[in-house]
Amino acid sequence: MIEGLMAKNFNTFNGKSPYIDYFAFEKGIQSGMPNCANAEVFVFNNFPVDVSTEMGVDFLLVIAVEDISRNYHQIIQSNRRVYLHNLILPVKVVPNWEAAEIVVEDGFFKAGNEVLDYSEELTALGYGMRDYLGDKCGFIKEKVFVHPLVFVVNKTLGATEGHLMAETFSFEAFLYYLKCCGQDIFISYAPWRNTGGFSLITQDVKRIIDQASRDSKTGFITQKKIDRISKEISASHDIFEELGKRMVIIEGKAGTGKTSEILLLMMRCIDFGQNTLFLTFNKLLVFDIARTLKSYISQREYQKDHIRGEHSVMNLHRYMHKLSRSIGLLHLMSESRILEVGKLLDDRVVIVGQFIKDFLTKKETPTMDYKIINPLKTAFQNSGLERGVIEVGIDVANYINKKAAYDVSNIDGTLRNFAGYKKELLSKIEGDKIFLADYYKVLENTLVAIRNPDEYFEKYNIGDKFELLSLAMNLSDKHKEEDGLKINQEAFLSSMNQRVSRRKRRRTLFIDEAQDCHPFERELLLSIFGVKNIVVSSGGYEQLIRHVELCNWNFFNNRKLIGSPNRKRNQKKTVLEVENQFSIFSPEDFSVNMAAEEEADLAMDQVTWYKKGRKSYRVKKSILDFCNYFAQRCHISLGLQAVESEDQGEIIFDFRPNPSEQQIKIEIDKLLKDADLNGCTPYEGLLMLIDANAKTDEIGGTGFLKSPTINEYGNIEDSYFKPKRLWKHSETLQEDIMLWDGAVEDKNGLGLPAPYESRLIYYESCRGLEAWSVACFSLDRFFSSKLEHPDAEKYLIEEERKKAMQGLEITNEDRKMMFAGTWALMALTRAMDKVYIGIDKRESELGKLVMEYIKTNPKNVRVIN
Repeated sequence: MIEGLMAKNFNTFNGKSPYIDYFAFEKGIQSGMPNCANAEVFVFNNFPVDVSTEMGVDFLLVIAVEDISRNYHQIIQSNRRVYLHNLILPVKVVPNWEAAEIVVEDGFFKAGNEVLDYSEELTALGYGMRDYLGDKCGFIKEKVFVHPLVFVVNKTLGATEGHLMAETFSFEAFLYYLKCCGQDIFISYAPWRNTGGFSLITQDVKRIIDQASRDSKTGFITQKKIDRISKEISASHDIFEELGKRMVIIEGKAGTGKTSEILLLMMRCIDFGQNTLFLTFNKLLVFDIARTLKSYISQREYQKDHIRGEHSVMNLHRYMHKLSRSIGLLHLMSESRILEVGKLLDDRVVIVGQFIKDFLTKKETPTMDYKIINPLKTAFQNSGLERGVIEVGIDVANYINKKAAYDVSNIDGTLRNFAGYKKELLSKIEGDKIFLADYYKVLENTLVAIRNPDEYFEKYNIGDKFELLSLAMNLSDKHKEEDGLKINQEAFLSSMNQRVSRRKRRRTLFIDEAQDCHPFERELLLSIFGVKNIVVSSGGYEQLIRHVELCNWNFFNNRKLIGSPNRKRNQKKTVLEVENQFSIFSPEDFSVNMAAEEEADLAMDQVTWYKKGRKSYRVKKSILDFCNYFAQRCHISLGLQAVESEDQGEIIFDFRPNPSEQQIKIEIDKLLKDADLNGCTPYEGLLMLIDANAKTDEIGGTGFLKSPTINEYGNIEDSYFKPKRLWKHSETLQEDIMLWDGAVEDKNGLGLPAPYESRLIYYESCRGLEAWSVACFSLDRFFSSKLEHPDAEKYLIEEERKKAMQGLEITNEDRKMMFAGTWALMALTRAMDKVYIGIDKRESELGKLVMEYIKTNPKNVRVIN
């Protein structure tokens, strides 16, 4: 030990992980770093905050070596030495593979036909933890570089980038990972290397712990869900017994508990060691589900003999994006643009390379180091080169410095690496544009790739696209023909199939709001996971938001799936009785007369559906009374029933055309105070909804044209965008409450909302969410905008055409009312106890409807004039 230095300190928090031998780990720290006498190591077990919904953190490892003379730890990687300075590692444990024979092949862990690749989840986790440390914990975000890690529990020792395999997470296994992972810099937070920075590590880590404790606070609504799930999780459950045998469809109206039902099934799977994936459309609902899962899991104790299953929650749009990118489709569809920009990059890199060589010759500098970078950039800036070339030159100079690629003899290799890095970024940018602009064609082509891979290979002439796909799909020489010029079809399709199959990961798929899926999405998910491994919830027509026609899950690959309702509970019900219940199926969907008799061929029974009835467990009676009245006036069959209770909730109708900021603040304070008295956090207590156009008031002009998109029917649609300003009441409200403003232009920069923040979002973003109280500002304005929406006149055309054949034709105006009413009901049914409804104009369509409702003398209604 170096005299005068502190010892290596090992600190643990929040209990202990069953996958770490803490005594041996601390002993490994002391013996495994012989040249280091001063280091800090922290292990935070069961990190309580989900910084990414795609992958949770089982424990957070922080390690730092003080950067002083003669105190270091070096890792030997092939023929180079890399020094460990400090690392922040969020670690996810994958325990289901202890006895499997796993090998490392092509940079992946493979167990038979299974590929254990968590690269996409690791990327999301790394960015999520960086944002959390920067936005919530006071770290300098630009100087945070998180190194997320998946730890696969297995008898074999192995490592690839981002993945470690070992019997236990020992310090020796950790050092082995650093040796094999291929990273050339081990610095997660640069300020810890500065003079005096090392002494602040304990204080910084404590700030993470304190913030995580605040952000993991569980309020009344979440705790109520967890208590209910904990109570029912071990009970006999008919639906759970169906999983893995047939597809399960759970259907019901808003607030009847569809999402809670599939959430219960998901947690039961996790408790029984089964892997799960939850897909839905709303990004904020993704966070809600992930938070509830995290809160539940944090309160359960899992030991090595009781393995917990994996879980992931994701936006369905994001899932489809990753799927289409993984098979190279987005790069193929946008090939012409990629080739054009890639050729320009190659030409400019040649010019830049010659400029650097001439610069070094002129300077008579046979070697480079970091001191030469700034003069080199100055030379580029003051040169007569074209502006685009100068920018590439500056990027190359920064790249050389970042990678410490100062070897002059290998400058051409460095330039090739730089060009490869830039082309990879290019492929992502162009692919994203194609995905957003031509989403349904992307889905269609992805389905072709999965079902008819040979056709996909020929359609895009993939054999000649090695350069285009090599970076995007990590292709190697084994994917080439013997002449080295073309892609081998068999090798490519094998690699593509592995990329698709690794998404299964022995998971049961749960899909929320499945009535709003597109048939291509349905076909893709059923093709990947199989009919027997899927659970969906459907809300029927009055919850149809994303598309104008209902997605029927009773079909797959152009054939009807045979099924039965409530298979165990209602085996004697006839099809006629089923038809009379609320159902997403029409009578002609039944390919055989399934009376569900006991002698039916159960081998052909592919679907079971469960009906939640009409009782709403979320929305109280006074709110439901108005929702039912409103739905009837909009020609929507809702008919929700409230749970009997003494407290029937309250509706506040505010008819002031332009209430002052102080008046709005008074109402919001009342709602928050009531929610707080009932044990809700601000996040649970109040959801504020505004019309997207409310942030464009007084901004002149019609805006500018956005990129056109192609709809699901192949028609080109355009849209106009107007810049949005701050909502007029935001600043006043934030004087007293913490506000999470999700109504912004770019949501990518937003962190996840905390328990102490109330949400402000657009109406279009509220699907699936809930809160004790909901404030609907300018609801009449939102309703009117939906009446005039282009999709309003296309709503349920196919469904209503069937009724027209029976003499039940509806008018165009009625159809528009159904469309707009569906959107408004989505907002109104988010509330549990109180709903505030702002009406800008009494004479508006909604304003007149509300006035008529008030004349019926409803109970628990407060009117503000």
